[in-house]
Amino acid sequence: MTAGLSFFVGFVGASLADNGGHATPALLALAMRSNIHPNSAWAIGDALGGASFRLAYVLVEGVLMGLGVGTLVRNGASKA
Repeated sequence: MTAGLSFFVGFVGASLADNGGHATPALLALAMRSNIHPNSAWAIGDALGGASFRLAYVLVEGVLMGLGVGTLVRNGASKA
């Protein structure tokens, strides 16, 4: 969970630091269709959405791994 949170903070920080990155024609077209101006605001919002998804994914994976390890430990302890 700590690694996921660190990744989230780093990803958002990097997105804000470079003001959304270099705009390609495809990114500019997406920004224009979203009605969010300027392009840097759209790019940062898009980066925040991606980072939020990754954070949620890491949390879900962590819970599933914890449940799996807990089950294995419990089954191993009951056989001893």
